[in-house]
Amino acid sequence: MSILTILPFFIVLEKIFSHWITLVLIFLCLIIQILIHIRLFFHLDFSYERKWIVISIIFSLLIIIIILMGTFWVMNNLNHNIDII
Repeated sequence: MSILTILPFFIVLEKIFSHWITLVLIFLCLIIQILIHIRLFFHLDFSYERKWIVISIIFSLLIIIIILMGTFWVMNNLNHNIDII
């Protein structure tokens, strides 16, 4: 499992691929690592019996995405509107 952490670090450090391919590989390793953690550490499978747990995780992720995107939007507007230079 540590290969999913070491591989993106090595790719960025050695600059093997272009910028976009590097980003795609990093996000691919991220998604795979998240799924592995959900399955092995949370012992969560996507069966019908655990439907409400899966729904609550998806809802939590949606709230986190909304908060992050709102934060980026506010910070971008502040940077644009309060241009001191």
